[in-house]
Amino acid sequence: MREATTARKMDYFRLPRPLWRKLRKHLPKSRNKSKRGGRPRVSERAVANAIWYLLWTGCQWKAIHREWFGVSASIVHERIQSWRRMGLFEKLMNWMVEHYAKESGGISWK
Repeated sequence: MREATTARKMDYFRLPRPLWRKLRKHLPKSRNKSKRGGRPRVSERAVANAIWYLLWTGCQWKAIHREWFGVSASIVHERIQSWRRMGLFEKLMNWMVEHYAKESGGISWK
């Protein structure tokens, strides 16, 4: 049996599950706002998928269409800013470096 010669295709529209699980641990717990009325909060996973798409493609956040992820560009931008202030991206980067170091036997920083 022959092995595949091409790498698995990357899904630019969906954050990989292991990374989502790690990200979800660091997100603030959503509060129940049903008593206050208004629209329900947009799914954190939908926002994470939109951010993943932005990072992979270099697309401007304003160019995201609501139909792609079920979330507006303004919400994506607001969450990016909120998560950045929380230090979430730094935590994820540290985790990815540690994970990569364990999986590959180390990182050459040269």
